[in-house]
Amino acid sequence: MLKYESFGDVDKVLKLVDENLPPLTSKDVLVKFMFAPINPADFNTIAGVYPILPMLPGVGGGEGVGKIVAVGNEVRNIKVNDIVVPSKPQFGTWRNYVVCNEKDMTALPSASGVKLEDLSCLTVNPSTAYRLLRDIVDLKEGDVVIQNGANSMVGLCVIQMAKNRGIKTINIIRKQRPDFDALKGKLTSLGATVVVGDEDVGKPEFKKSLSNLKKPKLALNCVGGNTVTEMARLLERWYHCNIWWNVYETRHHSNRIIYISGYYY
Repeated sequence: MLKYESFGDVDKVLKLVDENLPPLTSKDVLVKFMFAPINPADFNTIAGVYPILPMLPGVGGGEGVGKIVAVGNEVRNIKVNDIVVPSKPQFGTWRNYVVCNEKDMTALPSASGVKLEDLSCLTVNPSTAYRLLRDIVDLKEGDVVIQNGANSMVGLCVIQMAKNRGIKTINIIRKQRPDFDALKGKLTSLGATVVVGDEDVGKPEFKKSLSNLKKPKLALNCVGGNTVTEMARLLERWYHCNIWWNVYETRHHSNRIIYISGYYY
């Protein structure tokens, strides 16, 4: 496992160690981790600067997918060979095996054709996108969401989930990036309704491209800067939504923009 005894620079505090597994008790499960991604938040956690920190000593990795190898005789909700993901943040997935309480794992339904490496990334970015689209505003088919940093992992998930629900998306990305046209094409292929460069937001041509769309009911920000003001100006007047997560708030005609910090890759 990759373990750290104190918070600090990853290359200084993270160590590869071997440890014996504790015995399996009646309500425990033995999990074999098969994939565990590296998320920038993992490094912030090890450095001790992430909002949610584990007890020390800690094991690196907040996301992963595993397979149940053995279960205790009182385990009821998980069975051998189930594919599972951690149920709580900063679980510590950078290891081969772990013995834990069955409540610490969530069994996934059978998902034919979904790669295990994709499932290993399920609990942070896709879950964030899902809740942003579900928890803040009661979005219906035909409603519109606007976001900057649309090529972040959360942004990509928002585009695809919104498309699946018939929700339109206005997506802002950096105009000066060398692969702007290719990225615009990629986002469009994923289901983006409108893709625009940050330097073009607010221009007459951009506003004209929105003429067939409703005013956005929700704005998602993970970048800051001038695009935030422009997104606020586009929001449906007097529309309210609840602030989600430990984020900042800005107002424009009593509209609210949701700030996503820590998920922009």
